[in-house]
Amino acid sequence: MADKTIRISEENWRRLEELKEEGDSFDDVVTRLTTGDRWSGFGALADVGISEGMADAHDRLREEMDRRVDES
Repeated sequence: MADKTIRISEENWRRLEELKEEGDSFDDVVTRLTTGDRWSGFGALADVGISEGMADAHDRLREEMDRRVDES
């Protein structure tokens, strides 16, 4: 596969630099961000994916709201 050169802003270069892990190239970072589950590695959604994570967040919010209504 041939290499390509792209232009990005200094700000976006810094963002990519921050996402690099030890031994990563920028190509590794871009590949990680553009393949598979794009939420992988990002907080609460890292292990379950966005659909399941959002459903879980909705359920927890509903339970908290019900609890507060019951207390009042």
